This record gives sequence, structure tokens and C-alpha cells, in this order.
Amino acid sequence: MNPENPLTGLKDIHLPDAISPWPPAPGWWLLAILILIFTIWLGRKILRHHQHKLLMRLSLKQLDQFDHDFVNHQNQQKLIQQYSTLLRRVALAKFKRQDVASLTGDAWLEFLQSVTAEDVFCKETGQLLIDAAYRRPNSIEDKLTELQSAVRQWITIVTRSKEMNPNASVRNPE
Repeated sequence: MNPENPLTGLKDIHLPDAISPWPPAPGWWLLAILILIFTIWLGRKILRHHQHKLLMRLSLKQLDQFDHDFVNHQNQQKLIQQYSTLLRRVALAKFKRQDVASLTGDAWLEFLQSVTAEDVFCKETGQLLIDAAYRRPNSIEDKLTELQSAVRQWITIVTRSKEMNPNASVRNPE
């Protein structure tokens, strides 16, 4: 027998090397991709919401400016032409250009009616947008306030809707 202690030749416990945090496990990659997709989706949703609010704010501000200017110039045809231009701008910002840009006359009025569930432009009020330049000024006077409220209502309804032309950009029309 060997009088020496048999345990003296043993070495201490060796721990394995530390696990490297890089590269992460596939689950972490998947989580990172999902977070990135969610962040992009949320950013686009916030941007669209901001564009809707901006479009409505700028449009209603422009409408108020038209009404304020009308007090000074008292030109009914000019006011109605400004309303029509504003409606076109809002429509082009909210809907596809090929669906809106070429519309004139009754087709334009039908489009204005079709995009809202409510009957905003009654036949006489909407007709002012088309033929105000050919009417006598006294025949326009009584319908002007109805047209102004119809334009305001249409802009409010359309700009609150969630659909928006992704290629359109909201710019200040001034």
C-alpha cells in the first residue's frame, strides 16, 4: 500500500467557460424582428393619424380664411370657386388621383355624395359648385350659407375617415 494520500493528485473542479451572449438564440432574433415590425406598424399608424388631423385642421383653417376674405370682397362666385378648389384638394389628398382628378359636373357631385354616408350636398346646394358662375348673384345668396356648412361638414367627415391616399402628402395650401 502506498502510504501517500490518494487525494493529493486530484485537481480542483473546473467550471466550463462562460456562455457568450453573442450570437443570440433564434428565439431572441424572432423577438427582435417582431418588435421591429410592431414599431414600424405603430409609427405608420401614428403618422397617418397625424396626417388626418393635419389635413382637417389646415382645410378648416383655409375654409375660415375664405369666409373671412368674403366679408371684404363680397364676390360670391370667387367664394364658391375657392370652396370647389378646397374640396378638390381634400379629395386628392384622401383618395386616388385617377378616381378624383378627372371628375367634373354631375360626376363630381356624385363622387362628393358617395364618399359620405350622409346626404351632405343636396341637389341645389351641390349644383352651386358646378354652375355658380352662370347664375345671378341674388339667386346664390340664399344658398351660400348652406353650401358653406355642407363644405365644412364634408371636409370634417372625409378627413376623419381612416382611408387616405398613401401617395398624397399634406401640405399647407397657402
